[in-house]
Amino acid sequence: QKCDSRPLVKLLTPIVRILANLAAGPDSVSVCLCLVRHPDFPAILTALLSTNYLHLCRESLWLFANIVNNESVTVQEEFVNLDLMDKLESHASHAVGRLDPYALG
Repeated sequence: QKCDSRPLVKLLTPIVRILANLAAGPDSVSVCLCLVRHPDFPAILTALLSTNYLHLCRESLWLFANIVNNESVTVQEEFVNLDLMDKLESHASHAVGRLDPYALG
C-alpha cells in the first residue's frame, strides 16, 4: 500500500519556513550553528532539496541560502569545516534548476 505523504508535506513546509526565518533573524548564529551541527542535517536538507513538492523545495533553498549567507565567521567556518558545501552544493544547484530552468544559464 502506498503512503500518502501530503499530510507530512503540509507539516514540513511551515517548519522549514520557520527555520529559514530563524536562520535570518536576530539569533541567526545560534540557530544556524544548531542546524549545521546536527549530524543528520546534510541528509535531511538533501531530501528536502530533492523533493518533488516544489514549494517545499523552494522553502528548503531559502533555508540553505540563509545559512550560507550568514554574516558570522563562526557559522561560515563551521559550514566549511563540516564540508557542507561539498555535500549540498550539487543538490542545491539541481533544486534551483528545477525551480527556474533559466536561472543557471
